[in-house]
Amino acid sequence: MGLLEDMDKGENIDPSEILSRMLQPDNIEFKTEINDPMALTMLKTLATILNQYKLKKSNELLEIIIMYYQLYMTSHKRKRSEEIIRGVSALLLMKKPELSIGEKLIGEKGK
Repeated sequence: MGLLEDMDKGENIDPSEILSRMLQPDNIEFKTEINDPMALTMLKTLATILNQYKLKKSNELLEIIIMYYQLYMTSHKRKRSEEIIRGVSALLLMKKPELSIGEKLIGEKGK
C-alpha cells in the first residue's frame, strides 16, 4: 500500500519511514510535481484504452513516455532535493532530545 493511503487511514507513520519512502524509486506519483495533470491523465487513459484494444506496442511506448516524464519531473527545479533536505531536517529536529527547564535556562545540554 502507498504512503498516501497509509496516511489517509490515520496510521501513525514514523518520519524516518516517510523519508525512506521518499528516497525509494517506486510510487513516483507521490514524488512528482506535474505541471499539467490533465494532460498526464489523458495520456494514462489513452494508454489504458490502447491496452484494451490489444495495441500492445503503442501502449508500451506511451507507458515509457509517461514513466520518463514523471521521472524527469522529480528533479524539475530541484524540488525533490529540497523536499529531501526538508524531510531530513524535520526528522533531525524531531529526534533532538528535549531540554529540561534548567537546561533551557542555561542554554546548553550537559554543561
